[in-house]
Amino acid sequence: MYDQKFKITALDYHGTRQRFGWQVHDCKFPIRRTSAIHSVLLCDELLRCILFYLTEPVVDDPDEGKATLASLALVCKNISPLALGTSWERLDNLNPFVALLESHSGIMTAPLSPRMREYANYVRSIVLDSGTIPLPLLNNLDPPLFPHLRRLEWIVPPRTRVHSFKPFIVPSLAEVCVNITSETDRQPDPEAELVTRSILDALNTITCRCAYMSTLELVWVSGPFGSASSSILGALSLLPSLRNVSISFNLIASPSALRILSKLPSLTSLEIRELSDLYPGGIALESIDDGFGALECMSLEGPYSLVHQILDSMPACSVERCAITLEGNTGEDRQKILAQSIARKCGQTVHTLSLSFPGEIYRFDPGIPTLSVGILPTLRTMHLVNLHLEWVDSRYLTDQHCRDMSISWPRLRVFRVRPIAVVRNPPPEMVTLSGLRHFAENCPDLSEMLLQVNAAGEHWAREADLLPTARAYSLTTLNLTTSLVTSPEAVAIYLRRCFPSLMDLQFNKVEACMFGYSSRTIAWDQLRTLMVSDNCRSSG
Repeated sequence: MYDQKFKITALDYHGTRQRFGWQVHDCKFPIRRTSAIHSVLLCDELLRCILFYLTEPVVDDPDEGKATLASLALVCKNISPLALGTSWERLDNLNPFVALLESHSGIMTAPLSPRMREYANYVRSIVLDSGTIPLPLLNNLDPPLFPHLRRLEWIVPPRTRVHSFKPFIVPSLAEVCVNITSETDRQPDPEAELVTRSILDALNTITCRCAYMSTLELVWVSGPFGSASSSILGALSLLPSLRNVSISFNLIASPSALRILSKLPSLTSLEIRELSDLYPGGIALESIDDGFGALECMSLEGPYSLVHQILDSMPACSVERCAITLEGNTGEDRQKILAQSIARKCGQTVHTLSLSFPGEIYRFDPGIPTLSVGILPTLRTMHLVNLHLEWVDSRYLTDQHCRDMSISWPRLRVFRVRPIAVVRNPPPEMVTLSGLRHFAENCPDLSEMLLQVNAAGEHWAREADLLPTARAYSLTTLNLTTSLVTSPEAVAIYLRRCFPSLMDLQFNKVEACMFGYSSRTIAWDQLRTLMVSDNCRSSG
């Protein structure tokens, strides 16, 4: 256990010995033999990988790894310099730096002391909340506060004092993420003009200072439409090194938006989102016939009218990974139109496709249509390797659908069909374990599958005898979500015959309990136990 004082002090190695009155004795005995562990400690590259792993957040205790890293900086002289630098390399907020600065000088002063300057030079990535930064640190310091910064995330929550993040923009920056949230009940937002000015000021500074800027994320939830779109698009056009762009449509709501983005020579990933309920519609995008020559990944999220217009206005391009999320009510006819647009624009090159109809927030709205199996004939015209569909009503997915899909996609590796709800009484035509058989026979590279099926009945043991001789299939992970299982023994025999290499069988217990189907978990546990025992016998 470490108290807060120890954590802060651990980041200041140089003053630790004097502060705690420790006596440091240098080892005067030569090391006669170098162990393997000692060799790792002498290699900065390997040691840094180990220390950097400790900075990754842990689910149970996000600060546990950082506390371990801090203790290493205190107790090991050889590791201390690298551990110290790694501990400062990524900051989730400015609090550790401010606390240490106050402990050294008691006040916010500029310029920084040599020791504080050393710590600031370690920082490569930082997350900053507007309104929480001491004003002296917002001044244009010379040299800048974090001169070697490579990633900056600037967050502006609702009803927060808006500051400019221009002082943190340095030539070494390669990634900038700006996330702003306005409240829909305060429209027009009195802070909107100040936020817009802050964004433009930062973008203009980036175009002048950051020659190697590769990733830019600008998200303004419930922000005004088109208030500065021309200026923002103009700034983006001056960043030829941009490879990844994620932006809210309200910030680029202009007819020329796609035309300008299409001319970015290095753009490989484009994400356009509209997350507010204020989308006015009626913005006619210019259709373009060429551009997006380097685009590999495209993600669109918003209402049908916006997503359809963007797809319709884009040229045919060589997109390999495509993700579409629709917000609001989108019927089957419109879903088919979108699927046809995807096939027309990038159907020959796309190998990874993710469709979410509707979006997550509309999942439990009874009046919102789910993803229709009627789009499957269009999807089968593409050469897919990875497919992720949300949210599908599993009652309408059949064994014949599975057969057709497995034949159309012989190179399939990942197949996920996330259900909209738990099927209480599976209809006779609903997909069963027999549907899995088609993937086993036609998709030899399939390694991961998620699908809700009707696995009820004791006949699956007899069905397993009718399966062809098993080959070396590669499926290792099967998620049956909330599937109905009544005879675990029979299902285990069928799955083992169908997928001999299956190592991980999963179910969604959380959702089953949440919707009152906790009784199904008993059969799931029995089935998993049987599969594990089969794996043990096979390996033995």
